[in-house]
Amino acid sequence: MSLARFSFLLSCIRFDDDSTREERLKENKLAAISELFSQFVQNSKSCYSPFLHLTIDEMLVPFRGCCGFRMFMPSKPAKYGIKIQLLADAKTHYMVNSEIYCGKQTPSKACLEKGEKLSLPTQVVMRLIEPVKGSNRNITTDNWYTSLELANALKKEKLTLVGTLRKNKAFIPLEFLPSRGKEIGSSLFGFTSDLTIVAHVPKKNKSVILLSSMHSDDKVDEKSKKPDIILYYNSTKAGVDALDQKCANYTANIGASIIKCPGVRKSADSDGSDDSGQIGRLFNIASIRVQIVASSSNVQAVVPKILRRSLLADFTLASQRPPKCGEYEGQTSIECT
Repeated sequence: MSLARFSFLLSCIRFDDDSTREERLKENKLAAISELFSQFVQNSKSCYSPFLHLTIDEMLVPFRGCCGFRMFMPSKPAKYGIKIQLLADAKTHYMVNSEIYCGKQTPSKACLEKGEKLSLPTQVVMRLIEPVKGSNRNITTDNWYTSLELANALKKEKLTLVGTLRKNKAFIPLEFLPSRGKEIGSSLFGFTSDLTIVAHVPKKNKSVILLSSMHSDDKVDEKSKKPDIILYYNSTKAGVDALDQKCANYTANIGASIIKCPGVRKSADSDGSDDSGQIGRLFNIASIRVQIVASSSNVQAVVPKILRRSLLADFTLASQRPPKCGEYEGQTSIECT
């Protein structure tokens, strides 16, 4: 096969059927990559069993093009982009489950059948924890997700919750809110039959409030003077952020040649969707996933240590050359010239 023929075939590759995309966009805003993304997430669920401590947080894929669900998040370095909500392993940073935020969604069929009216953050968490239901794992969340409603919902699924709380939550007692008279380094605990709330004062007139269904005591570390709940939260909160940082360190941009086909081009399509950022981020996460699985204890003795930078470089070089005659078994439709 000549280089011109290979380049032509590469330019025709798409990740979905363009003829039916317009109809599918009426029900699915991510019609351009929804099938590919669903397969990617399903592979993540089936290839790895996470540890006991998981994290749910959002990741922002930089994008400033025309898109109906582009987000502005001033706390993120990129500011503008597509938000992906992930469930990740707090220890290895492996992506267990994820979904792309494309606007407010209707409640799931399961919630409607049970007659439950859950808030939007709780609905997101309940969709993400689907692969780990009933496993007695813990979920660490930030103050956008954490609520009394979420803690009770996770308890029904045999999961625990540790997360920070926003101070405007109605169920927080007044004693736990910031006040001038509180001593710096002091902690106040509150208990119910299955929940623990703690308010810690790190600075003057400041207070950090956390909710936990995993802890049931008032232990405080003697050195740092911080409650064990806060120490646990600090050790498990960065699962998604660490994954995002790994994606930024070594990105798929070194393989820019693989992002040339119409289905993954960097310019936006006529329907306002842009696939290059999402596909590039999926490729970055996939390379991390391969490294984590290959470095796990059960295969470490068989597979040598893999450097993700070398993995990306090898994939890029392989994607730039046409396949040799007879390289792929079973492909009889390609003629060698």
